[in-house]
Amino acid sequence: MKELRQAEKRMFRDHPFYTCLYAALKKIEDDAVNTMCTDGREIRYNPAFVLTLTIPELLFVLCHEVLHVAFLHQVRRGEREFKLWNIAADFAINGILIKAGLVMPEDGLHDPRFDGMKAEKIYNILKDERGEGDKPTPSDDQGEDGEGDAQSESQGEDGEPSDDTSGSGEASTGEQEVPWGEVLDGTNEDGSSLSEVDKAEIERETASRIYEASQVEKKVGDGSGGHASQGALDAIAADPMPWHEILQDSLVRSTPCDVSFSNPNRRFLHSGLIIAGNVYDQTGDLVIAIDTSGSQSAEELKVIAGRINEIVDVIDPRSVVVIYCDSTINGEPQVFERGEEVELEMRGGGGTAFNPPFNWVEHEGLYPHALIYFTDGMGSVGPEARHEFTEPDYPVFWITTYEPPYFSGCEEFGEVIEVQDREY
Repeated sequence: MKELRQAEKRMFRDHPFYTCLYAALKKIEDDAVNTMCTDGREIRYNPAFVLTLTIPELLFVLCHEVLHVAFLHQVRRGEREFKLWNIAADFAINGILIKAGLVMPEDGLHDPRFDGMKAEKIYNILKDERGEGDKPTPSDDQGEDGEGDAQSESQGEDGEPSDDTSGSGEASTGEQEVPWGEVLDGTNEDGSSLSEVDKAEIERETASRIYEASQVEKKVGDGSGGHASQGALDAIAADPMPWHEILQDSLVRSTPCDVSFSNPNRRFLHSGLIIAGNVYDQTGDLVIAIDTSGSQSAEELKVIAGRINEIVDVIDPRSVVVIYCDSTINGEPQVFERGEEVELEMRGGGGTAFNPPFNWVEHEGLYPHALIYFTDGMGSVGPEARHEFTEPDYPVFWITTYEPPYFSGCEEFGEVIEVQDREY
């Protein structure tokens, strides 16, 4: 429509950073949408809503949708309430657009105290301010038409416009609504839910697009996209993919597999399509080394066991061998055959030595699919460290809560995966 083209022309002329990201999104006219929304792949808009805005305001709303995607709001909600997440996400980005000189519609959400915060932190603040007594309602869930509770846009319980979505000052957070520009949960093109690996891929693609857009901004722009590019990159970096998802992804990619119609791809079954799925090689052993020098508590070991079982369910190794080691190996390693639940226990509690598990694997003549070492990293590994050393010729993953291990007398080996804030 004509008004949309006019706003786009202004974006292309004056805001190259937003233009680069906007170009990657499909634009779809949709009367079923109340205002405008995005799921990270497309922007859907209601023409009647577009006509209520001036061209500068429409430009703001389009850039607003772009920033939802750049900040990955479509994949970051998790179990948070849909409506409150949208409100928090609006507060996270509208201040950036205002600083860029864009004109926010009168009912837009902005509070200067939230400038520079990411949506997760704002969400927690809003939830605290709302009070512990408030409970989620059905309207907090994303509706079938993708607009959640936006049908009551900017209205109070009596149907009159609400004063709680004021565009200036510290707006009240108790009864706010999302005025326009909702961000929906991202999905695959077939409508199925995104896996954690899918989300990680979206994060990588988005980071690449943001970098490219920031380079264009530096060459031809006026710097108005600077706050947006830095804020988006900070938001992506703030919540890295959890260690167990990185580990599972790496193990799956390194596991030999074939395809078979005996294991059809479940993603397409609902549409009547039977597509061959992956069948993984089930001959390898997975070795788990646990640093018992005080690195993990009993509760953390219980959570780690749960994560290991999730990974085992996917790659289906022949067996799981668990080695407990502080300065030496503590007791006989546990061996869990295929189909058995992995359960970890507290052992040891002395000093730290990383070499013994690698030597044990060599002595037993194992060639594991991988060795996963859970530790705080405060120790040395290699020929110049404590005990003899047999360098591994199989994949090694260091899951560390503090720092990487110190490689003494050898090149660094294995992939180091950090556990953020000990959130197993």
